Amino acid sequence: MIRLKSKSIYSLLRESKMKIVGKYFIVVYMYDKAITESAAGITVSKKVGNAVVRNKVKRRIKAVLNDYAMPVLARNFYCNIIALSSSVGVEWMMFKNELEKGLRQLTIDN
Repeated sequence: MIRLKSKSIYSLLRESKMKIVGKYFIVVYMYDKAITESAAGITVSKKVGNAVVRNKVKRRIKAVLNDYAMPVLARNFYCNIIALSSSVGVEWMMFKNELEKGLRQLTIDN
């Protein structure tokens, strides 16, 4: 999964109605048949905590994305993973399992 860095894609995602809500995050996504690999962005607001805490949450999300093998059927998505404040003190395995469960829910027809 590649990283999203384009401001225009973030703007499109902001308007998207397709969302997956988990305990520790919200995944806002959209389908684009023109791309061959999924792209993900990470958003951690100041509501989550100070810079140290936000960076830790970002590192956790990046670690999950690096290890996660996207299913072939879900390879044409842009998604933005928005961390919630509940993601701060949670155990690693619980966080990882919840995020992977959310990524498996990416569908075209939502």
